[in-house]
Amino acid sequence: MRESIPGVFNFQMFGFNLIGADICGFDLNATEYLCTAWTELGTFYPFSRNHNKIFMSDQEPWAFSNKHLQRVSEAIHLKYSLLRYMYTCLFKSAKDVI
Repeated sequence: MRESIPGVFNFQMFGFNLIGADICGFDLNATEYLCTAWTELGTFYPFSRNHNKIFMSDQEPWAFSNKHLQRVSEAIHLKYSLLRYMYTCLFKSAKDVI
């Protein structure tokens, strides 16, 4: 999660606006706390998805406790409420570069 933040900003500086990270990581098993925090952070990524390798433990929101599910649900609702604004900003930044 710590490395995804500068990674997203670096890609955006080089013109890749629709960039994000694999929420909850990809290579290793993530804890409930990490998945919750990363999903909340992913709310502000232009692109995000919960994605991991085959044979890793489940990290979908319903695989953890109800508390986790509630916080993830709130984060996803916030993301969808901000989506029009975020995509408008991405469009304007892409349009102004050319």
